Amino acid sequence: DNALTAVQKWDEKTAGAYFGSEILQGGEEAPEETASAADDAMEQMMPRFTEGLFWTFTDVKEEGDSAAITAEITNRDLGALIAAFLQEAFQQPTEEEQTAALADILSGLLDSQDIQTVTNTVTLELTYEEDHWKIAPSFELVNAIFGGMYGSLQDLGQDLG
Repeated sequence: DNALTAVQKWDEKTAGAYFGSEILQGGEEAPEETASAADDAMEQMMPRFTEGLFWTFTDVKEEGDSAAITAEITNRDLGALIAAFLQEAFQQPTEEEQTAALADILSGLLDSQDIQTVTNTVTLELTYEEDHWKIAPSFELVNAIFGGMYGSLQDLGQDLG
């Protein structure tokens, strides 16, 4: 519960302690000299992706230093939002205008009252290390946390590791 609360509140330090990775990092950061105002705006918007996150644990199995928790994770349907985002972003005539408009387009879509929710049932695999439980991040878990966004990007051919 504490790990998912950290993700919901975009607490990178606490989430990283539970997941053993930078689960809230969206990939490699742009070098400072190439970072743009659009990049900064997008980074500031990232916590909005998890503000609608909630979950229910439906089953817990603990055996020694390992455990498996079945969770129903619900968030706004960010997978559907990504499709709308890309469609609107690529309507801009030039690449520069596309880049400049990205944060505004995404913000408008996130503000929409039309976004449905999506619930994914995933199994969280935990191991007890040092003095607390750590959760093994998986594509299914990250995709559930981010409301299907990673699955939509993968369907569009994006390499998400």
